[in-house]
Amino acid sequence: MRFTNNSLFSCARIKGVAIAAILLLSGFTISAQQTTSQRLTHLEAGYLLGGSGDGFFFVLDHGFAFTMAHGARWGGFSLLGGASYQVFLRSNHVPIFLEAGTALGKRGKGNFRLRLGYSLAQSQGPAEAQEYRLKGGWMVAPAYGLNLFNGSKGQLQAWLGYNYHRATLRFKPFGSGQAAQSALHFHLFSLKMGYTFFHAPKIKNDLQ
Repeated sequence: MRFTNNSLFSCARIKGVAIAAILLLSGFTISAQQTTSQRLTHLEAGYLLGGSGDGFFFVLDHGFAFTMAHGARWGGFSLLGGASYQVFLRSNHVPIFLEAGTALGKRGKGNFRLRLGYSLAQSQGPAEAQEYRLKGGWMVAPAYGLNLFNGSKGQLQAWLGYNYHRATLRFKPFGSGQAAQSALHFHLFSLKMGYTFFHAPKIKNDLQ
């Protein structure tokens, strides 16, 4: 049986949505059992390294990411919405995402999160503005985190993750007046440091 790149990425997207649904269902179950919720603000910065290309030809790519997200947590489950600004060698990206996370381990020192959303994209350089146009696409970013410091007002974390972005490059081939397009795939591993602020007072949950 032969699998194309599109079918493989479709399978990955289905798996990502399934995992997100499981996390959300678990979170709603936890929230129904908890008496309080707490608002969170998360700031994060890190380095990404990997490759980007059209499925047949890949080049090394790397860059930096800065993220801010806001949401709430119920026990060990959290749900946030946020945006990130990512600067790479040949392009800039602005992922807008929904994040579901859950604490791992008996003491909750580990964390797993999944980000799903849409990533805006733009090519760098003045020449690309006329001959090349980069459009964004969907993104998925699972990550595992470790709590380095726990305080009453915040939490310091280190994150190791994988980031996938899809984008579309529109261009005019040499000697042709018609525009063509190619799908680009960004596969990047990330190492990030983040700090989560706990907002007080806690908000009562009416689901009890």
